[in-house]
Order: sequence, then C-alpha cells, then structure tokens
Amino acid sequence: MTFTDKQGIKLREKIETALSPFPDDKLKNIFLEYQGIFGANFYNEISGSNDRSKIITLIEKLKNQQKFKYFIDIVSKEYPIIQERYQLYSQLSPQQKAICEEYPVILRSLERLQPDKTSWLKCYAENLRRMKKKPVISNNIQDFKQENELNKLLSKAQQRKLLGIQLENKIILKISCGLPKGTKTFHLFEMILEKGVPLCLWIKSKNQRDSLDDYHYKSIIKELNNLIEVKKILDLNRLHAKIFDIRKEHLAMADSCKKEYLGYHLRILCDCNDRKPINIPAFNQLITNS
Repeated sequence: MTFTDKQGIKLREKIETALSPFPDDKLKNIFLEYQGIFGANFYNEISGSNDRSKIITLIEKLKNQQKFKYFIDIVSKEYPIIQERYQLYSQLSPQQKAICEEYPVILRSLERLQPDKTSWLKCYAENLRRMKKKPVISNNIQDFKQENELNKLLSKAQQRKLLGIQLENKIILKISCGLPKGTKTFHLFEMILEKGVPLCLWIKSKNQRDSLDDYHYKSIIKELNNLIEVKKILDLNRLHAKIFDIRKEHLAMADSCKKEYLGYHLRILCDCNDRKPINIPAFNQLITNS
C-alpha cells in the first residue's frame, strides 16, 4: 500500500492519538499479545528517540513486512476511525487524492436535515433567532476546561442527559481541554447537533499540541477566551469572520513559530441554517485527480 506524504502523516497522527497517552506501553502490549503474527522480538526492533519517531519506524517496518494491515485491524478494534482512514486512502488510485489535501474544505452536518431529526433543526433555528434578538450573554456560553469533567458527562447515557441539559439554549460551546476519545467524541457532537448549538470551538488535545509548553498553552487559552469575550460578540457572522482571519494569519506564519498561536490549534464546528444541500448520496467522499 502506497500513500502520499500527507496521507501518511494523517494516518500516523491517528495512530499516535489512538495509542496515547502511553504509546510505548500500548505498543509493547500489542506485540506481546500478537507474537504469532509479528514475531517474538518485533517490539525490541523498533528504534526511535521518542514516541513519534518510534511510530514512524514501526509503520515503515510493518509496510516492508506486509503486516501493516494486521496492525491496523488490531488498533481499530478500539479506534474505528483508523480503519476508516486506512480504507479511504486504500480506495484512491495513485493519481487521486482526497480533495481536502488540495483545497480548504468546510464539512457540514447533514443529521439535522434528516426527517426524524426535525427537532434538532428547530433547536438550532431557535438559538439563531435568540441571538439575533439580543447580544450573547455569559449564560449562552458553555465552557469545559477540565477533560475529566467532560469525559464523565459522556461516559453513560444518564450522564449524557445531564450534558444535554447544560447545552440547552447555548449559542457557543468552548472546549479548552481537547476533545474526548473514541465513542465519546461521537456522543459529544451528536449532543451538540441535537441541542442546536450554532458554534463549537475547541483546541487540539494535549498529546497533539506539538510539545507545546505550559506558558504557550496558557497564552492560547487566554487568546481563545478573548475571542469569545461577551462584550465583543455582536453577532455570529462577525465572530465567524474573526475566527477565519485569526486562522489565516497564524497558519501563514513560519513553521518555527506558528505552533505557538491559537490559529494553528483552533478547531471549529459551525453551520448556516439557510444553506441546505440537496441530492446528497449516502457516500460522498470528494476526490481530485492530480
């Protein structure tokens, strides 16, 4: 299997996330459990000065031995997103690339447009109307600062009901502790859509912040707080434009410094109620011929 450089990086990042926060220990356990596939001494042959370099070495070694697919299947048991990413790239011909590798792409939720989800769309429309009538106040913003708090609210069905209550009538959701992992991420975004939250902002989880030190992390959080300071939010469209400008400015910086700024780490989920796509196929992965 041959991937482009960008595809290889994205796949490696997904594997790295799945194995965190203790990738070395998890790798050791995997290869001890599956010695019949990889050999008795496979783990000890993986070289690297840190977790990331070890994973890079691991991927190359597995690909050379034609055992990469076995590894993907094993890791995907707990993290299906890795299998999805692998299958997507496997379906592309050498002349094709996912369109998001060539162009900026905005992904929109289609769940709100399903016939059995009309209540989701009504909640969303009501939140937008509420914002147009009067400025955003602090009660319209939900902020999660602690990862443990968010994980607890997503752990069980009863707890997710409590999360739903917290998100009712919210205009903005801010997550400064990074997204949860596995199925908890699915449950989180499902709840965001169900409760009609127009805008969700979050930053990369701690293990994906490119070794960002505490000083720069606190600086990014401060900048995020300033971005959605209540007295500065006049309407959602202006906030969208401001977010776009920040990302554009920071991503244009030199690689050596842009990772210290909010625009590099900021992620958003937003939607426009007036833009409704039609004739959407069940599977609509866009590709471009290079």
